Amino acid sequence: MKSSSRFEPRITGVVLAGGRSVRMGRDKTALRLDGRTLVERCVAGLEECFGRTLVVREDDVPGLGPIGGLLTALRHAETEALFVVAGDMPFLDVGLIRGMCAGWEAVDAVVVRVGDRFEPLHALYQRRILPVVEEQIARRDYALQRLVGRLTLKTLSETDLSRYPDWQRSLLNVNTPADWERIGHGHET
Repeated sequence: MKSSSRFEPRITGVVLAGGRSVRMGRDKTALRLDGRTLVERCVAGLEECFGRTLVVREDDVPGLGPIGGLLTALRHAETEALFVVAGDMPFLDVGLIRGMCAGWEAVDAVVVRVGDRFEPLHALYQRRILPVVEEQIARRDYALQRLVGRLTLKTLSETDLSRYPDWQRSLLNVNTPADWERIGHGHET
């Protein structure tokens, strides 16, 4: 049974799993770690926080990269907000995700900022940003960094993140065979 203190009913957990995995050379979301695919691991982490999850494998507008996945999720989710992760993030920190979802109502997005860069694929977005995303895509600007820069934000800096010991691990994604080797699983398929 889902308890209201454990699950945020106004947010859908979203896994973007439609990338081409060019740098990996094979579908990285299908890589297995501890008996589960990377996508399954992402879904399991998000299910600890949200009553609904959505896996986006095919974008409404193919070929746009991650912004196309975000567009698709914004169009299809039925909640006020989405917490979006990349399908190649095997170590999601449930505590960090829940912390990021505190106080989201007054902003367009909640993102982690490390140095001068945002982490747009481990972030909360309000569905109301859909017109902004559509307008940016119409301009053929597919950069999530620029999209995030156009929104009203709540940001978590490295100082804010220090209360989450595994925050760096939560943001880790597996893009290349070397990344897979680094986490000690390059031999698994």
